[in-house]
Amino acid sequence: MKFVRIVSTSKSGIGRTPTGRCLVLTIAMIGLCVTGLASESALSGQILDQNGEPIPRAVISVHKASGERFDVATIAEANGLYSLDHLPSGEYSVRAEHPGFATVSLGRMRLPPDTHLTWTATMRVAQLGLEEPGSSDLLGVLTRNGRPVLDATVCLVEASQKWRLCTRTNNLGQYFLSVQPDLYTVTVDRGDGLAAQKQQLDMRAAGVYRDKIEPSSGR
Repeated sequence: MKFVRIVSTSKSGIGRTPTGRCLVLTIAMIGLCVTGLASESALSGQILDQNGEPIPRAVISVHKASGERFDVATIAEANGLYSLDHLPSGEYSVRAEHPGFATVSLGRMRLPPDTHLTWTATMRVAQLGLEEPGSSDLLGVLTRNGRPVLDATVCLVEASQKWRLCTRTNNLGQYFLSVQPDLYTVTVDRGDGLAAQKQQLDMRAAGVYRDKIEPSSGR
């Protein structure tokens, strides 16, 4: 029997064993066992349809890219929001699935330690193409007037806007996002009340894209 760790924000349908160490959740007549896993990293976001409406009960799952036996999944709430907490750092593939919709996947995502990433996906009826091998890594230091910008939101938006992946700069202004090769729009919200910065970035060749976000000036 394969055990899969599932995170649920709802208390319904969940029972606790006498030891208090295992949660049991039954979905579609399959017993799933939940065990604790200590880590500071997390992945959250929202699953939407082509019209921007939330898709409730979509299944979001992450799998170790290394092939290691590690599977974690959660179910989106009525508003399409989901959250996967306590993930160990490493490289993952991410999938969003729901009956009647084409599966949306992020072929390769690197989750550094003590990081919270956001993945918002749009599910369509159309058949999706195959994922490209390798990954494109966007990293660097976000600056304004030569100084690092802390706690800014940096996002990569896929060309057809099926999904976006976001992170926040740390206390050194550093950011890191790992995606499959493609054309992207980079958006930067520095939290200063000004319009978000946008620029196009061609990341179709797998590799490292360092300090590609244009520095800003002003107040």
